[in-house]
Amino acid sequence: MARLASYVASLAAAGTGASWSGGVSSRSDAFLACYRLLLAVWARGGGDVLGEAGKAQMLGIARSLHSLGAHHLLRHAVWHVATDAGAPDAAAAALGGEPLDAHRAQPALLFLLSSSV
Repeated sequence: MARLASYVASLAAAGTGASWSGGVSSRSDAFLACYRLLLAVWARGGGDVLGEAGKAQMLGIARSLHSLGAHHLLRHAVWHVATDAGAPDAAAAALGGEPLDAHRAQPALLFLLSSSV
């Protein structure tokens, strides 16, 4: 979780200092690194593993990615991780108030499989 928080902070710093057309997902290396770190956090377990500090970090990560205009796959990955961790505030922040509908929702299996892209 600490690596993910640090990486997202570095993306936020780069995003404010440069013109990132298309948001954080405009660079495939940034997208994939963040996505893989999310997968690692997800694989480690839920809220019992993350604890309250981890849930608070997840909320900060979700807010940062949303404010950067991150690709919807990243935001849905955060939604899955936060939901599994019992962090509803982080899950909501990942989507920025947008509804999780059938057209935009990515199933957890796609989250897992697409991380190898």
